[in-house]
Amino acid sequence: MEREYRIGEVARLLGVTQDTLRFYEEKDIIKPYKTENGYRCYTADDVWLLLDAIYYRKVNFSVNDVKNILYHNSCDAMERLISEKIEEEKKSIKEHKYYLTKLETSYFSCKNVKDYLNVCSVLPFQRFYIMSPKRKDKETARDDWFQMIQEKSLYEVSNILEEYDLDSDYDMPVYFYLTLRGFTARKMRMDKKLEGAVPYLDYKRCIFTVAESDSRSPKKESIARAVDWAKEHRFKLVGKAYSQYTVNCNVDGRTVYYIEIYLPIVDEV
Repeated sequence: MEREYRIGEVARLLGVTQDTLRFYEEKDIIKPYKTENGYRCYTADDVWLLLDAIYYRKVNFSVNDVKNILYHNSCDAMERLISEKIEEEKKSIKEHKYYLTKLETSYFSCKNVKDYLNVCSVLPFQRFYIMSPKRKDKETARDDWFQMIQEKSLYEVSNILEEYDLDSDYDMPVYFYLTLRGFTARKMRMDKKLEGAVPYLDYKRCIFTVAESDSRSPKKESIARAVDWAKEHRFKLVGKAYSQYTVNCNVDGRTVYYIEIYLPIVDEV
């Protein structure tokens, strides 16, 4: 006699709740028979069907798609349905890689806040790929960014870089534009593709610091402090400074924005 399984046993075997099994029954995906005293009984074939149904639901097939796969589709129709789902999953995986990279970049920025807040250091300059036209005002650069995000998820992991001229008062940036960090591009394995395809900032070394601000731009004195530190330590600067907002936190009931500041150094040959 073929073995029969009660609902509690099937739930334990498949790692689901009894309510989940009842849901599949309500949707006519599985049809256990009931004993005279009302107990649901499942055959081994029922358990196999449930295993398939649970798998298809995990990869985001609709209930109707699951029913069609299990009971109605021809092999050709099933192949088309699965092929479409494969493409959807590839797209989803790609987007999640972007989101994971953005989280890792934010984590890296938090560590920079801990290590370099109000501290100037000489570090290798990380490459910034320039992803949009240079704009004279931040609003236009931001509009560029929002539009580009609609076209491609890649731009969600980009950010606006502000460029300052150190030969002027550097009270306001001279340019705003969207950039992708070299670190991020490497994580996404896009650095080779971007190389030669878009311009980039690529200095050897820079004065690096993190500063607090009450907006997404640095205070003038934060850049001035880094410039003074460079002069004090006899570093010759290229004449430009770059800043980028990274993360914000709540400190004593107020929002504090953390800005990374880069002052490229002239390296003597």
